[in-house]
Amino acid sequence: MMKKIKQILMLIVTCLILIIIFQNLQYVETRILFFTIILPRSVLLFFMALIGFVLGIMTSFFLRRKKKPQPLPSEEKTGNQ
Repeated sequence: MMKKIKQILMLIVTCLILIIIFQNLQYVETRILFFTIILPRSVLLFFMALIGFVLGIMTSFFLRRKKKPQPLPSEEKTGNQ
């Protein structure tokens, strides 16, 4: 039953992605600093989503890395005396 639900959800997500791609096939001119790039809007949307995804993963990685583990209460009692 759960496998069937996952398959249906994947089919719905795939259909939505295809609709977004086909609605955004026109070419757009994008300026990045001194460069001008002409590409389909769907490709631009994909790259922007990919960049956002990668930045989110990197941010979560660096925020998790900065936290120092707190000593357990039992370790504080038996610490260096």
